[in-house]
Amino acid sequence: MPFAKEFIKYKNAFEVLELLLNQSVSRSEISEATGLTRTTVGNIVKTFIELGFVREKREKRKNISGAGRKPIPLEIIPSFLHAIGVGILRHQVIGCLINMKGKLLFHEMSPVYEKRDVEEVLKNVTYVVDNLLEKAKKESLEVKTIGLGIPGPLDPVKGMVLKPPKFSNFENVPLVQILHDRYGISTWIENDADMAALGEKRYGGGRDMSNLIYIHTSEGVGAGIIMDNHLYRGKIGYSGEVGHLLIRKNGNFTYFEDVYGMDVVVERARVEISNDIEKLQDLTERIRGG
Repeated sequence: MPFAKEFIKYKNAFEVLELLLNQSVSRSEISEATGLTRTTVGNIVKTFIELGFVREKREKRKNISGAGRKPIPLEIIPSFLHAIGVGILRHQVIGCLINMKGKLLFHEMSPVYEKRDVEEVLKNVTYVVDNLLEKAKKESLEVKTIGLGIPGPLDPVKGMVLKPPKFSNFENVPLVQILHDRYGISTWIENDADMAALGEKRYGGGRDMSNLIYIHTSEGVGAGIIMDNHLYRGKIGYSGEVGHLLIRKNGNFTYFEDVYGMDVVVERARVEISNDIEKLQDLTERIRGG
């Protein structure tokens, strides 16, 4: 089937890309690590080089009599792509500018806000993106894409934020279209817990894991699921929405995050322990200090 062949082709390409993003390796080493044939690896690498984001890392070395040809390592070209990443929290927007290798170049934070409606969130998102674009311009860096992580539920294909809990007047917002119209830059959105899981897989403790679940806790509670080295969304994209699990409290059913969300835990600590507790770190320090 054509679709199955295309899927396998892209899956193989992303597997090779994932390996190159983490280390400099030769074609033969890629073949050994992935199990792909040398011909398949060669074709993928050829495409990457033609697209301009991978190069051969040729090193000067002395000729050794009788030595065979040394495999040529490959590397990602860091300057090929610069991207802006944005995290939309319920009280603040944070952002960063990275290169193709994921190196942090600049970061930006919006002021803390109390209102959580569309206008306030968009104002702070554009504040962060505008400042990062200005910093990129000063360094003559071209930003080719913007990625945003935001609490779900959402539709990443249509670029729509559906109805995230604990936001006000925030429903069916075409966030991707709004930002693309403003900046003319390719823009994507993804569930914040899924983004966190991908970050842990690529840069954190999950590098050597094929399967992991990352629990993301703030006012909401979500999970990002990695299966067989790929993000798992489930049939309708809600696989990690653990905060919407129903639990019984005082004889009634309520959402898990409405009992164990960070804001609820902090508020309960303020009532039962001390009014000085304003954030989860304050509570943690109290517990550690006895």
